[in-house]
Amino acid sequence: MNGNEQISFAARNILGITKAPKTQWAVDGLIPAGRQTVIFGQSNCGKSFIGLSIALSVATGQPFFGRRVRQGTVVYVAGEGEDTLLPRTVAWKNFHSQVKVAESNLLCLSSETISLMKAETAYAIKLWSMREIEEKGLPTVGLFVWDTWARCFGGDENSNSDTAQGLKTLDLLKKSFPDAATIIVHHTGKGDKKQARGASGLRCGVDCEYRAELRGSRELAKGKLLFECTKMRGAYPPALEFSAQEVEIETDDGGTDTSLVLTSAREIEPLTDEPNDDEAAATTDRRPSGKNQIVLWEEVKRRQENDEVTTKTQLKKLLMKDGVMSERVFYFAFNTLIDEGFLVETGDGLVVEKD
Repeated sequence: MNGNEQISFAARNILGITKAPKTQWAVDGLIPAGRQTVIFGQSNCGKSFIGLSIALSVATGQPFFGRRVRQGTVVYVAGEGEDTLLPRTVAWKNFHSQVKVAESNLLCLSSETISLMKAETAYAIKLWSMREIEEKGLPTVGLFVWDTWARCFGGDENSNSDTAQGLKTLDLLKKSFPDAATIIVHHTGKGDKKQARGASGLRCGVDCEYRAELRGSRELAKGKLLFECTKMRGAYPPALEFSAQEVEIETDDGGTDTSLVLTSAREIEPLTDEPNDDEAAATTDRRPSGKNQIVLWEEVKRRQENDEVTTKTQLKKLLMKDGVMSERVFYFAFNTLIDEGFLVETGDGLVVEKD
């Protein structure tokens, strides 16, 4: 430390305070304003549906299943790309057709180069957000969503020091937008499905944590999406059970398609740790859901069963040579399989991960 460097410090006497400050909420009783919340769950369980539904409610002012929201601009950092967010957003708007939607209140920032390990990321997003708000006359940021931690983090998930640096970057953003809530969408660990993946520093460093779990079916439209608070600075809210349904949407080529939207929620007793037979089936023998992900996964699995070694380069050349997919599609599908734990890169090649 430079001998001439001065460190400032200040404190105040709190004994004279007679009234405690009231907790401010982005979503009443669920998501605290100005604080960080993790929503974690297994791959394809529906955790991103919850994050997006909250984001759309905050952006439009629409109550989140009966709970009041603090309306504000939402910055949704789509680390895995906007491809899945766009149809889900259209489906949400179709289902909530009575809601007057301010299109520009939901800002999607999609970038594969974002890294919360770099403090410069906070500065760049701050400038981008402030410019968008000023140019479009939007309210200040009320919510940041990071989907997923694996794609936005940029560090070693198992390192507490790296995790601390990532959270420090989020704290820098908080200085510019002190009332904005932060939601981090994250995966479960490989060994324990009841805990978030990686270093314990993430859970210790955030203010609030929720576990999402799909039960009753492998498909969200047929099962129930359970949402339980596992950490809260204050009284724990009741667990919720979401239902979803498919909604028809228009596509930009003049055709139609369908996408899921959460349609109802009810309060339930806290989740039990012992799933029934149907629930056990929903959480074992996992398979990727995307068409291109399945192609990659099944090819590696087939070669593994035949004791053949497969590298990323070999797989890419094989699928691109046969015209199965483009380079961009390959990398998106491949990175998703790695992030969600379906494939593992080892020194000897790719391995299909088994539960």
